[in-house]
Amino acid sequence: MVSAEHSSAMPGRMTRASARFFAADWEGQSFLEFFVDLQLRVAEDASGGAGRTVARLADHARFALQLTLVRSVDSFVAYLAEIARDVTAVRTTSPWQSVLASHDGPTQKGPLRSNGPLDASVPVDVSVMYVTTLAHGNVRLLGRQFEQATDIRLFTTADDVERLSRLSSLRNLIVHGRTFASDELVALIDESASVGGLGLRLASVREDLWFLYMAVVRIDESVASRWDIERPITSEQLFEAISAASNASSSRQGPSAVAARPEIDVPLAPEAQ
Repeated sequence: MVSAEHSSAMPGRMTRASARFFAADWEGQSFLEFFVDLQLRVAEDASGGAGRTVARLADHARFALQLTLVRSVDSFVAYLAEIARDVTAVRTTSPWQSVLASHDGPTQKGPLRSNGPLDASVPVDVSVMYVTTLAHGNVRLLGRQFEQATDIRLFTTADDVERLSRLSSLRNLIVHGRTFASDELVALIDESASVGGLGLRLASVREDLWFLYMAVVRIDESVASRWDIERPITSEQLFEAISAASNASSSRQGPSAVAARPEIDVPLAPEAQ
């Protein structure tokens, strides 16, 4: 289920792009909570058969942090690209832009000519420019690209720039195979880093996911207000879909999987204490 904190922050209506991000965010949070559940079961039954079996999966919790962080950062970039595309479509269909787009003047017949590469892009293509910028770690350029497309600032404070720069660097290290969950592999291979060595912890990753979440909330409200972008999906609809997905997952795991558990921020690795 969606946490009370996320629920209260979520806008009543949202664009398709933000609904896509929020759904992905829920999946990422659920993925992390799965490993928290594993740790709790190990603590409850450390000497039993279930505890020993689950402990083997718990060893992969640090790898789960990597996957979640990469997915979350890429989902955020995909959101920015999709919103930029939607704004570009609004801009290029305004009366004045219609005149500028045509060499023949306002009497031109047929569809409007494209003013830029984003107009005719499909969702996969539209994020290429932003992903390329992110791959080079240039978040300030990413901010300029987004502001140029939308007239909305991507960053509101210097702390925002620093945090997204750190997330960008971590994402690039993980994507390019420079990190390992195992400290032993890091000791063997030069120019590598461990998850623990990079400072990845459950608590810090949760904070990072919350930062991206609130950035999408702010940007979505600003873009919709500035450009009158359609917001066809309500928070109630998203909550219902998430609830259905959560219930379906629980029913596949069996009745015991839905038992209540305490909300504990369990470290996902020994060095995360």
